Amino acid sequence: MRNDGSSPTLIGCTFTGNIADRAGTVANYGSSPTFRGCNFSGGLWDAMYSDGSNLVFEQCQFDNLGIITQFGTNATLVDCELLNTSINHSAWWGSTLDVQRTNFIGSSNVRATGVTARIANSRFTGATGGDRRLILAGDEATLVNTLIAGNRNSVTDPGRVADNIGSALRCASTITRLINCSIVDNVGSFSPVVISSPTTIIQPMKVEAPQMHDWRIEGGGAVGDATVAGAAAFGRFHQADGS
Repeated sequence: MRNDGSSPTLIGCTFTGNIADRAGTVANYGSSPTFRGCNFSGGLWDAMYSDGSNLVFEQCQFDNLGIITQFGTNATLVDCELLNTSINHSAWWGSTLDVQRTNFIGSSNVRATGVTARIANSRFTGATGGDRRLILAGDEATLVNTLIAGNRNSVTDPGRVADNIGSALRCASTITRLINCSIVDNVGSFSPVVISSPTTIIQPMKVEAPQMHDWRIEGGGAVGDATVAGAAAFGRFHQADGS
């Protein structure tokens, strides 16, 4: 399916087993499609491709495919479920990613660079392997009432340190906000949570970092403005100065 300068609404549609060099399932160019109650499965890593578009997914299911959005695309997911599905949202600064009440299960992950990301009332659980779970780098990143739990990174090769750091959450946005989140039982060869934002705000939440697998909060080459308020003392926070 190709949308070019259009705004269709698709309800209850199924896309499965579509393969092409790019966008075997859906291609969006300067379009504003809405997908409601649709199922997507069995495509390649770039099964869905969008450029300069506004995407809305409501009550959709994704299974084993990849979604690539870039160049000024805004994306919204509400009440969706993603199983072994990756979102690579690499857009111009000023674009947005809005995720609400959505579950990311298995090896599903989100890479949002150059965007303002807001993730609320969602879950990231059960990942294994060597990939990082949630990477946010842009204007602002806000996580509210979100669970990141039970993710395992099995890569132990010291030569792949970059693949291990922040295995559960890697955030380098200008401002990072974690509000009333639970980030527990995530294990990686290195720190499963790494935040390197100039400003980091952590409000009441539950955190857990077993033994050596502790959080790192870095502030753009310095300690930065890192605020930890009301966080349960289950783990340790390491800032750039080693404290």
